[in-house]
Amino acid sequence: MTVKAAQQFIDRVRQDARLRDKIALLGRDPTLEQLVQLGEAGGYSFTDLELREAHRHDWMLRWLAGAAANAPPPG
Repeated sequence: MTVKAAQQFIDRVRQDARLRDKIALLGRDPTLEQLVQLGEAGGYSFTDLELREAHRHDWMLRWLAGAAANAPPPG
């Protein structure tokens, strides 16, 4: 169980429409436990805490990328 596996699951969700459909079937507000179970069914092993940490890292990296893209040119 690792944060890396949770990040790989997050990346897979972005790429796989069928997986997103499965998540949608969980309802409007799926629990972390439901997402962990869905990940396990797909061969990913992580805990709810590891999924939270992977999600935090993912958003931080996206925020940094957005900030860099919107920064004025140097000099």
